[in-house]
Amino acid sequence: MKYEKYKAEEFFQDENFRKWILENDPAINYFWEKWLLQNPAKKEEIILARKMVLGLNFKDDQITQDQKEAIWQNIKTQQQQEKEHGKIRSIGSSRSRSSRSFAWYFYRAAAIVFIILTSWILLKEQQEPVLPIEQVKLIEKENPPGQRSRIYLSDGTVVYLNANSKISYQENFEPGQRLVHLSGEAFFQVAKDSLRPFTVMSGELSTTALGTQFNVAAFSGEDVVKINLLEGMVEVKDQTNQQRLILDEKQAVHYKKELQELQKAAFNYAEAIAWKDGILYFKKTTLKQVISQLERWYGVQISVSGSPEKPKVISGRFENESLENVLQSISFPGGFSFEIDGKKVELNYK
Repeated sequence: MKYEKYKAEEFFQDENFRKWILENDPAINYFWEKWLLQNPAKKEEIILARKMVLGLNFKDDQITQDQKEAIWQNIKTQQQQEKEHGKIRSIGSSRSRSSRSFAWYFYRAAAIVFIILTSWILLKEQQEPVLPIEQVKLIEKENPPGQRSRIYLSDGTVVYLNANSKISYQENFEPGQRLVHLSGEAFFQVAKDSLRPFTVMSGELSTTALGTQFNVAAFSGEDVVKINLLEGMVEVKDQTNQQRLILDEKQAVHYKKELQELQKAAFNYAEAIAWKDGILYFKKTTLKQVISQLERWYGVQISVSGSPEKPKVISGRFENESLENVLQSISFPGGFSFEIDGKKVELNYK
C-alpha cells in the first residue's frame, strides 16, 4: 500500500488524509484508524502531518516576531542551498523555460508552505511547558461487591466499572497514549483521538483502541478473559506480543489462561454488556458462574449445602431485581432451596 512509504509532507498533500483530519466521515475514519493500528511505526509522521493540516488555520498573531524571522531565515537558507546545488538552471527554449519555470515555482511554493508550517510547529512545541514528573497524578477507583459506578476520564472517555472491579489511570493522559489498568470488568466508551491510542491492560492482555466501545471482563478468579467489541475496532495482544488479533464490530475474543491462547468468539450483547444497564443476564449459565455473578452483583457470600444430581444450567433476565426475587426465580430450575441471612446466603440441595 502506498501510504506505508509516505513521509509527513506526503500525508499532508493527500486529500483522503486531510479529509480524515478535518471531517467526520465514518468510512474514512474506519480506514485510517485501522491503518494506524496496523502501521504503528508511522505514528510520528502522522502526528506531524496532522499538525501541518491543522496549522493551515493558525492566525498571524499566534506567531511572535522572533518566530517569523526564524521561519524566513529557514526559507532563505533553503534558497541558498538550492542555488549552491544548481537547482536553478537556465533553460534553452522559451517554451521549455516557461513550462519548467511554472513547475519550479509550484514546487517551490509547496516547499515554502511546508517549511513555514514545520518551523512554526517546532517552535511552538519548544515553547510548550513539559509536565514535571511529580505532577503526574495516578487515580484509582475500586468498587466492592454489590456496587457499580460510572467514571469520566479527562479525555472524555466514559467507563462503566462493574462490581468487585478496580481501575487505575493518570489524571491527565500523556501526549502519545492513554493507558488504563483494569482488574475485574468494565465497559469503555472511548473518546475518539486517532493519535493517542487508548490501551487497557488487564492481566495477560492489552486491548488498544482509537475511539470505540468495548467490554473487558478479566476477573482474577475466572479461567477466561473476555473482550467484546460493540462498536469500532480494537487490537488485542498478549503480554509477549506473540499473539495479536484485530476485532471489528460485534466480534469478541476469549483468552484461556490455562492454554494461554487467544480465540475469536461469538458476540452476544445481552450476555456480555447488559450488566452496565442494570440487567443481570444468564443464558445456560452453570451454577458455579451464577453464584460468582450473584456474589459480585449483590455483595453477598453464597455457600452450597449438598449437590445436584446432575449439572444444572440456568437462564434468565433480571432488571433491577432484588436478590430474593432472583433466587426465587432460579431455585426451581436449579433444583435448590435457599436461605438469606443478611450478607450470607445458603443454597440447599436435598
